[in-house]
Amino acid sequence: MSNRGNHGDGHPDNTETPLIAWGAGIAGPKQTKSLLASDEHSISWNLDFLHRQDVNQADVAPLMSTVLGLPFPMNSVGELPLEYLDNTEIYKAEAAFRNAEQILRQFLVKQESKRRTELYFVPFQFLENHDSLVSEIRGLIERNLIELAEEKSIELARLCIEGLRYYQTYDWLFLRSMISVGYVGWILNKSKLILFTAIAVFASFSIFLFLKESPFNYHLYSAFLVYLWSEVFKQRKFAFMTISRTFKDGTWFKNLVKAVAYVFALEMLVFSYFRREILTPSLIIAGFVWPLLAPEYFRAKNFRIVWFWQCACLVTSIFTMLPVENAEDIRLVTLGGVLVLVSGIIAAYLLPRHVSTKLPTKGGGTTSKISQGTPPIILFQLLLIGVSIIVVNDTSARLKKKEGLPVFNQILSWLILFSCGIIPLIDLVKEGQHFLRRLLVIYLSFAPVFVLLSVSYETLFYFCFAQTLLGWLLMERQLFSDLKSSEPLGSDYQDISRRGFRKISKLKSSNSLSFRLLTADDLRIATIFLFLINVAFFGTGNIASVSSFSVESVYRFITVFNPILMGVLLIFKILVPFFLLSAVFGVISRSINLPAFSLFLLVLSTTDVMTLNFFFLVRDNGSWLEIGTTISHFMIASIFIVFQIILFTVGHFLVGKVLIPEIKSAAKSE
Repeated sequence: MSNRGNHGDGHPDNTETPLIAWGAGIAGPKQTKSLLASDEHSISWNLDFLHRQDVNQADVAPLMSTVLGLPFPMNSVGELPLEYLDNTEIYKAEAAFRNAEQILRQFLVKQESKRRTELYFVPFQFLENHDSLVSEIRGLIERNLIELAEEKSIELARLCIEGLRYYQTYDWLFLRSMISVGYVGWILNKSKLILFTAIAVFASFSIFLFLKESPFNYHLYSAFLVYLWSEVFKQRKFAFMTISRTFKDGTWFKNLVKAVAYVFALEMLVFSYFRREILTPSLIIAGFVWPLLAPEYFRAKNFRIVWFWQCACLVTSIFTMLPVENAEDIRLVTLGGVLVLVSGIIAAYLLPRHVSTKLPTKGGGTTSKISQGTPPIILFQLLLIGVSIIVVNDTSARLKKKEGLPVFNQILSWLILFSCGIIPLIDLVKEGQHFLRRLLVIYLSFAPVFVLLSVSYETLFYFCFAQTLLGWLLMERQLFSDLKSSEPLGSDYQDISRRGFRKISKLKSSNSLSFRLLTADDLRIATIFLFLINVAFFGTGNIASVSSFSVESVYRFITVFNPILMGVLLIFKILVPFFLLSAVFGVISRSINLPAFSLFLLVLSTTDVMTLNFFFLVRDNGSWLEIGTTISHFMIASIFIVFQIILFTVGHFLVGKVLIPEIKSAAKSE
């Protein structure tokens, strides 16, 4: 644990534990000729002249048993560190041999258990002659060949540990193959009906697993596999038609490149879970390479939007390079709050001229929504942001003076929190809103709470992230407008004019809207959305920082330790950028004439590529940090599917009823 109370973030201070052993039977420190430190972290110890002997946590149990003269723990798989012992060589050799025998007994029990349940048993080949190895070590000890006996005992112990892992992972190939194929079936499955098919195949799997005495969850895995692939088989004609349409007319190579690039982007997202810094070059690539791939006339015509998008990506990319452990810096919080306030004032000033365009109505016609001034609700939000900046500075100053949290400031903070949660709901009552007005209300609603919950650069990130989302929205709308209104430019959007449009009936509104089918170009939108989801999370922290957050971030609301309330406030702060992203994603989906669920389902199905990566990276050996991290990554990737559903629901709730002008009109006004 660090001096600030953080833990579990991977730093040696928070993961390594000093092992102190002294007394009878314990060897003293050993001098070393090398004056080089074992690692950079231990340089400050000034112990480079001593030999460093690290051990695993499991190795402590056999060491204690040997020193105390007690039997080894029954289920211990630790290897006795002989360098810690100060005794005769014969004693150390016999101790190493007993350690190896104890692990060997566990291996034999595991081997017999697996042999009894397997139809085609394949033993661990390196220990098929374990009896002869044991006899050989006994003979070496009896002949006083101590050094060789120690080496053989250590080798036997390590072989037994490898054998235990071999039998523990004996079914991994079968299970991983079955689960992986099931995930692929989910990715390809398009059916909406839940029908249990392929009973014969499932029965075969069940009988096979029953004979192996497999756990019940193995049967669930097989059911998952059989059901999804039976649904894929039902949709085979549609799949073949989609593939043939995608790789037609010489465009197959371009579409293949797009698909490969999408998979590569998903792999980069997987890597970002381990090194968040990878998101920095990824954002820069998205900011500068994407416009270069767009038609030249698009860049020339919309150079302001392109420039805004590039600057936003460049500035936002800085945050994933910053440290996740931040000391309180009210200057950065204030700067971020002021930038949000200034951007809100500018947006409120420019809003009337952008929303005075013809908007579609429920009756199928259009209406001109001409705003005569800034809506009062936006002025109230700007006031809340200003108040939150003052409260943060005053509260921080008083806490530094040890005066405690002022009751008036605490009441103001809670009132601002509840107001920010209620304002988006109240604003929904107003019908016929322009989408820019609605997005501005959402942006300003969450800003005061973010200011109150920030301790360093988080508010700056919120401002920059919001500008990146705005740039993305403007780029996608303008690109779709230009490609739709011009001649085909080698993009899959040419399908829009020929056969991509189709009528969707039975909508909530009475007017008939035209939608198009998904194309390979929509993979770009899904890719940017997934990258921005990761930026929203890793922009101000990482997975470990969630469990080791600074309690200073909730001092404006509460100073008495309350883990539940503090956790709720922390989670709300983490979710705020996601809410903003989901709202923008919903507007983009509607702006490019896609049905509400199309992009969502595309993202949902392909994210299982990431889940499969984390599934194969799960470890069952190593340190607790390594094991826990790999399991956490897989669980987060699995829960991410549910989280996306929640995000889509929130986005639909926030912007599902806003009015979006025709693309051509939007292109002119924007």
